[in-house]
Amino acid sequence: MCLHAMADSQRLSSLVQASDGVLKHPAPIHDNVARRFLEQQPLQQVFGLLSSHECDVHQLDTICAALTKVLETQYGTSLLPNAADYAEAALQSPQQRLRRLGCQQIGRLLVITHDQQLQQHLQQLLVNALQDSDTGVAGEAERALIAHAAEHPPAFQGLITGSSPAGADLLQLADEGSSTQHMRVFALLTAAAADNSSNVEQLKHSGVVTRLLCQLDPSDPLSCLVALQLLQELVISGGPAAQLMQQLLLPSLLRLMDDPGTAAGAMPIAARLVAAAAMYGGAGSAAAAHGNGVSDMDVEGVDAATAVLARMQDVLDDRGSASSDVEVVVLDAACQLALPSSESAALLASPAVPGLLSAIAVRALGRTSSPGVRLAALHALASVAGVERAGEARDRSAALLNAHAEDAVRQVGGSILA
Repeated sequence: MCLHAMADSQRLSSLVQASDGVLKHPAPIHDNVARRFLEQQPLQQVFGLLSSHECDVHQLDTICAALTKVLETQYGTSLLPNAADYAEAALQSPQQRLRRLGCQQIGRLLVITHDQQLQQHLQQLLVNALQDSDTGVAGEAERALIAHAAEHPPAFQGLITGSSPAGADLLQLADEGSSTQHMRVFALLTAAAADNSSNVEQLKHSGVVTRLLCQLDPSDPLSCLVALQLLQELVISGGPAAQLMQQLLLPSLLRLMDDPGTAAGAMPIAARLVAAAAMYGGAGSAAAAHGNGVSDMDVEGVDAATAVLARMQDVLDDRGSASSDVEVVVLDAACQLALPSSESAALLASPAVPGLLSAIAVRALGRTSSPGVRLAALHALASVAGVERAGEARDRSAALLNAHAEDAVRQVGGSILA
């Protein structure tokens, strides 16, 4: 081994040891610890070493975790403007863990800098990072852009209209990127707009939403099913943006629920959106609409969440002609509604759809000619009762419903078993 390689190896060993010391230090890490670390391990030396020397996964994780803690201190944060070049260089690393660290620090620098030219450059770096092959890196870039655009309406306007360099790159990604990247752009802009009425209005009339809604067209089943599959992945996380997603997407999803070719894909997504909206605010929930009149998410004069529940009730109506397969889809959607929270589970007992919970219980506890329907109904009923919510939360109180829903469950069960 040459002397230069030996020196690098020794420096790497020293860096790993110092990083391990930071991680073992009692939280929180104070400025004096961060200062001592960075005096012994200057950022230029650290990033130079990481870019030129092969580290194993454990070493890299240790170093990156320590750097994250050090740079989160007040002293470390004060050095971020001088570390921008290192963070940018980290984005080019073949090591995904190092790219993720670079993305995190660029996002943090974007929040604290008042230099508009630097802001635009950092935003462009993050938009480019959305295309990273590692979902962790792309996720860090997405979170950073959301945080900045949500707090800075001019930045959001630049992204949504393409008037900023980063916005032009983002809209090009939406136009020319993969379906997955298009969906990521939609998720990013929706999350950034969720808490700002001005941003919401801009998003509603943007080309990003228009293109997505055009994909949700049953006349092109293949394209529509691909879009539904990607939406399914997107709405799993839900989050505070769920109400806005419900407002933007439910009218199209309701139309797809009426089409036999797309109903199976649209139903669970609609249920997840309704459940997430109920969990994170409930303004668009059927229960709220029943008590307060029509909400701002109307579909032909009916609250959108209520319309979804009504479609489910219609399918399970014994006077209808739905097949067993379609009934299973609806019962699975009922599970999607009931699992996230007691608030969303209570929607299935809403007075707006008085026959829905009863239809589920009859298929679970009464007679049915389809074993598949019975199994799906049992799962749905257990979900409403809170079995899985309590198990996942490891808290029995997570199973509790509101008084009306609890009473409805008791009455339905009693009438069937009597």
